[in-house]
Amino acid sequence: FGEVSMSIADNKSRVRRFFREVVSAGNLEAIDELFDASCQYFDAGSLRTEGLDEFTEYVIQARRPLDSIDVKIENIIAEGSQVAVRCSYHVMLEGKHSVVPVMADFRFEEGKIVEVWRTVAVGNKET
Repeated sequence: FGEVSMSIADNKSRVRRFFREVVSAGNLEAIDELFDASCQYFDAGSLRTEGLDEFTEYVIQARRPLDSIDVKIENIIAEGSQVAVRCSYHVMLEGKHSVVPVMADFRFEEGKIVEVWRTVAVGNKET
């Protein structure tokens, strides 16, 4: 029982690290540490990338137009090999601040992320 709860805590920590280091800070090296080589990334229910190279390129392209991005995690819930997150992306784009609500579900195998399912709310709020 203790081993299962420890891996759940570890997986939640890995998801927090993903948002902090990869999404917010753009640390691409962390992708290799956090993700399985055959990882799959789904956006709004459609397969977007397969494997580390495609996912890394997606992250580069997604971050490129942004002045900055800061992720605020509101909820993080884990059970078994799954971690679900409700968060918001606080984005600066061309001097304008927007808040983008996001839901994401991560699946782990042997301590690595093997799947990410993400949905971004339409109609983000400018502040």
